[in-house]
Amino acid sequence: MLVTFAFSILILTVLAVFVGGVVMAVRRLAFVAQAYRVQGQVVSEWQYRQRGLLQRFYRVEFQLRNGQRAGLRGSGWRPAVGSQVAVLVRERPGHDPKAKIASWSELWSDVVVTVSVGSMGLLMMALMTQVQPR
Repeated sequence: MLVTFAFSILILTVLAVFVGGVVMAVRRLAFVAQAYRVQGQVVSEWQYRQRGLLQRFYRVEFQLRNGQRAGLRGSGWRPAVGSQVAVLVRERPGHDPKAKIASWSELWSDVVVTVSVGSMGLLMMALMTQVQPR
């Protein structure tokens, strides 16, 4: 009874991770489809150690269509300070503008990791349900 309950919780968790990854991918595709591209400039960078790993972040400033300057922080890849970076911006009436750096690692790395972990978990659960101990 306890093993069946634990196995059910494990299956639901893995299924939730997979569905969350798929939903994340659909939302990211919708963002990319609705966004427009602007050029931003890397204005600063900083590094610090966290848990023994060197973390590097950089700040990108860009201009919205209405002329307002905005900025965002990135960490997925390493452009040099002063270089131009493509930024995807989505502005909707009644909402704050949303922006993401238009690099593959900034846009898709979290989606790929979540979907792959969920699909590997689903595969493991499918294999575990096929092998029944006697």
